[in-house]
Formats: sequence, C-alpha cells, structure tokens
Amino acid sequence: MKYFAYQHLPEHLQEVSKPIGDLATLMDESLPDGAEKSEAFASCSKLKMRWYVPSWVKSLQKIFAEGLR
Repeated sequence: MKYFAYQHLPEHLQEVSKPIGDLATLMDESLPDGAEKSEAFASCSKLKMRWYVPSWVKSLQKIFAEGLR
C-alpha cells in the first residue's frame, strides 16, 4: 500500500494520485489475498503511472520555465 500513498506529494499531484490511492485502499480492504488481488494492484499501479507521469512532466516543465526567466 505504500506505493499508493499520496499525502506526501505536492497538492497538484495529490489530485491525480488520490483517486487511485483510494481505490487501492478499497481493494485492499475488500478483496481476499491471492493472485487476483495482486493483479488488481498491478493494474492500479499501471493506471497511476499513466496519470501521474504526465502530471509530473508538466510540473518539471513549469519549474524549468520559471527558472529560466
């Protein structure tokens, strides 16, 4: 579950990560341990990366653009 924590992130990245973290918590509490649960977490992780990485890249672009002024 540590991979789905979002509280430590900047606010704009929390907005992206929170829904996936909340879904992971719900799955952890609801699903029995097993291969299906592991696969569900792997899918959530992939989903998080598809949402999180573009947001992170935009943040870096903004930081570099502001630093160059």
